[in-house]
Amino acid sequence: MKSIKIISLSILLFCLELHGQGNYCGHDSVELAIRQRDSNRYDAFNRNFRSSVRYFRKQNSGGFALPNRPPNYSCEICLNTGPTCPKTRYVIPVVVHVVYTNGTNNISDTQINSQIEALNNHFSNKAGTGSPAVNTGIQFILATKDVNGSTISGITRHNSSLSNHRKIKETDLLMQLGIADLPMDKYLHIWVVNQILDTSGINVGVKAYSTRPGSYFSGSEGMVCSYDWFGDYSIYSGSPLNSSSTGNFLTHEVGHYLGLWHPFDKGGCSGLNANDCDSLGDMCCDVPAVGYQNPNCGTYNTCEELYNSDPLDQKQNYMDYSPPSCVNTFTADQTSIMQITLQTFRQGLWQPTHINAMTSTHCVLSAKFTRNKNFICYNPFVTENATFTAYNQSGATYTWKVLRNDTLTSITGSTYTLNISNSTPGNYTVILNVSNSNETISDTMRKAVIVFNCGNKLQSDRANWYFGTYAGLGFYEDDFTARDLGPYNNNNPPQIDTEESSITVNDSAGNLMFYGATNLGMPSDFIVYGNDYQELPGSPIEGHGDGLQQAVGFPAPGIPNQYVIVNATGSKTVVDSDSTSGYQYSIVKINPANRNLDSVIRRNRIIYDCNAMMINPGESVTAIRHCNNRDYWVLCKGRQDTIYVLLASTSYSMNCTGYFLCGETFPQCQINPSPNGKLLSIGRTVFSFNRSNGIASFMFRDSALNGSTWGSAFSPNSKILYRAYISGGVDPVVYQYDMESSSNTKGRKLITTDFLLRNLQNG
Repeated sequence: MKSIKIISLSILLFCLELHGQGNYCGHDSVELAIRQRDSNRYDAFNRNFRSSVRYFRKQNSGGFALPNRPPNYSCEICLNTGPTCPKTRYVIPVVVHVVYTNGTNNISDTQINSQIEALNNHFSNKAGTGSPAVNTGIQFILATKDVNGSTISGITRHNSSLSNHRKIKETDLLMQLGIADLPMDKYLHIWVVNQILDTSGINVGVKAYSTRPGSYFSGSEGMVCSYDWFGDYSIYSGSPLNSSSTGNFLTHEVGHYLGLWHPFDKGGCSGLNANDCDSLGDMCCDVPAVGYQNPNCGTYNTCEELYNSDPLDQKQNYMDYSPPSCVNTFTADQTSIMQITLQTFRQGLWQPTHINAMTSTHCVLSAKFTRNKNFICYNPFVTENATFTAYNQSGATYTWKVLRNDTLTSITGSTYTLNISNSTPGNYTVILNVSNSNETISDTMRKAVIVFNCGNKLQSDRANWYFGTYAGLGFYEDDFTARDLGPYNNNNPPQIDTEESSITVNDSAGNLMFYGATNLGMPSDFIVYGNDYQELPGSPIEGHGDGLQQAVGFPAPGIPNQYVIVNATGSKTVVDSDSTSGYQYSIVKINPANRNLDSVIRRNRIIYDCNAMMINPGESVTAIRHCNNRDYWVLCKGRQDTIYVLLASTSYSMNCTGYFLCGETFPQCQINPSPNGKLLSIGRTVFSFNRSNGIASFMFRDSALNGSTWGSAFSPNSKILYRAYISGGVDPVVYQYDMESSSNTKGRKLITTDFLLRNLQNG
């Protein structure tokens, strides 16, 4: 097998020496550092990311790449529209932060514009490179407005010593420069610096690095590039740009930012068969696996693929280590990953409502559109609309086709928006054609909106649920569930965007009281939102940016219209009383007569253990109603396997009653009670729980299974337990247990070897 071919020691050492001189990308070391900060969270996110790629490809096979730019395309950095504007799908606003120490590295606007143009040329395959190169359908513009609507240039400048920064060690500080009113989920941020040093302060030749989805520094994401390699010398041939620069160093990093790996990542020669090349390695069958880093042009074949006639290494690919002179290709499979990333983990970047608010034209032809809701309850007397919005392209013609239950019902045009009302029940599909004088591009959204005779909201304190990335669910009678997009589209200020836990609190009638989470962009602040999706007065409270089960909410015992939030904290950004890492509680006050007066009161009150010491916070907290049906037991995980038991009673008291050892040291181990409050699932162990005295007793442990428990849930009758286990870095397997079984395994039954919940975010 020629992967990797047998070569002499001298040649190998020569290749390693070349690698040391030519390894311009610092991405891998950044990923390693972020993984070391929390390997469990990092690995779990990447499993979910790969699962999402596989799912989206299955749902959208063959529909990612676009035709190359037309031969007569001549518009370069211009922002007017016209008949030669290329087809695209996504428009991404960019903010460039120039961090300098002298006049040389304080680069000109013209040099910056040449880099933006280079990105657009590379991502649209303007050069017309042959197969497998494609037009990715992604284009970039310098941002012209911040989120407050103030005019900006898309360029900020900072005279700072961080221009010569130590990668990883000082990246947290660097990525805080210039980001005010420019949230990470809505703008692609680039920091242009003088030198990128290693953690010891030595320049080892790194020219650029970036963050992939799921990895960030202090809530910040983006990329960093050396000033003399930022731009395309064929467009801007002035000082201080290196004459060899084609702008592809940044193109490479944007590829990482949009989810791409190097072809030599994940073990080098990986995914060598036709049945695994789309799931292993870089997940791209049209990019041959590469055995090792090699910063040279030329003909190489470092891995033996058992499909497609064993192709040569694709040295022309933007994601390989190759000199600028031989790089010119993004492939269809790489395009699918980038577009999947934009549809899921970076969906806030390209939203038409955000781009349109910038009131800048851009020379593209796109039919991409979004909706503000995908579900409306049928009501013939009160009109409610689902609004669809495309990019506002001057001079373009818009034609909307609406199908109800697969039957064409209307064709409308002339504007970039469309409304569908709730007057007629049905399942609606929307098709948009956008044309200029030469071409037409189309996009289709199936199940665009459902108009349903809902009946009543479920009379339950679980009738609403807000979680994940701008996701929401509403539960109705007759077992009907609908996605509520309110938090996503009423996003001023931004709503929940969290990788891990959130809370939603409803009353017993199914009315939403409040919900909250720590957002990716502000991991130390726990944001609390009211029933109108707006942040409540008194929010934020302190948060824990990395908590799997970091908060719980429940009615304040004996105090009408007030609710308790107990949560883990890990910062000092918000202070009401003495504050540090630990568990704290806050109170949300509801005003039934005027919900606009809801607010957070009694913020960040410290919770102590039975020795009057602060509890070192884990990542798990839950609450169980006392058998007196007024008070609540609060259970929180402390150091190692310690579970503290506290009693929340009248007059805002939160008193420690004891603790027990659960035998689970895994920090992300959840504490999940059964609906009747009599059982606790903690990792691989089940305890019985006495709701009268708060004492937990060992009941069952599935010690035969290796790995970690990443989620569990009981059936509504508390008799069946479901657990997802992770072992060996693969997708979780789900087991079912019968809590009434007398067997020593509680009738353990394998339910699935696939992580079914990964698709929940896609509706």
